[in-house]
Amino acid sequence: MRLIFSLFIAVAALAAEDGAASKPTPQVSPRAAKPPGVPVDAVEIDPGIFRATDAAGVKWLYRQTPFGVTRWAEESDATDVAKVLATDAAGVQWFYRQTPFGLTRWAEKSDAPPAPDIDKIFPGLKVVEEGDILHFERPSPFGPLKWSRKKSELNEQEKAAWERANSGAKQN
Repeated sequence: MRLIFSLFIAVAALAAEDGAASKPTPQVSPRAAKPPGVPVDAVEIDPGIFRATDAAGVKWLYRQTPFGVTRWAEESDATDVAKVLATDAAGVQWFYRQTPFGLTRWAEKSDAPPAPDIDKIFPGLKVVEEGDILHFERPSPFGPLKWSRKKSELNEQEKAAWERANSGAKQN
């Protein structure tokens, strides 16, 4: 029985080998290499990225993603520069740039950051000074929140709270 089974396995392996060798390997044509949704006249500029020009003369880039083919307009160097399109009432200039994710907007960066409004950040904050250590206390929904810091290790908000407490003590 073992002899018949082993002969059967050997014959099946030889038959499978002959069938695989006789099949020609399929040739991929350049038109078939483009994913569906990419125009026929598109040229591959990078692996998986194609460039095509439509009837209006707009150059489009196409990329295959796991969700399908995405298309976006190719920007020249002149249009890639951020543009100032608006200035608000406070005099802040807003810059705009079109990205593949949509229109992005950001404000002009100033050298000096705005002073933090400590009453909005920490309402009801109290500061007590003991030598080189400052003790902070503010109300929270779970009772008073207390912490201590050395004067040399204060962050921006804690410095503003300490300055506010010192100016209030000097006025009284």
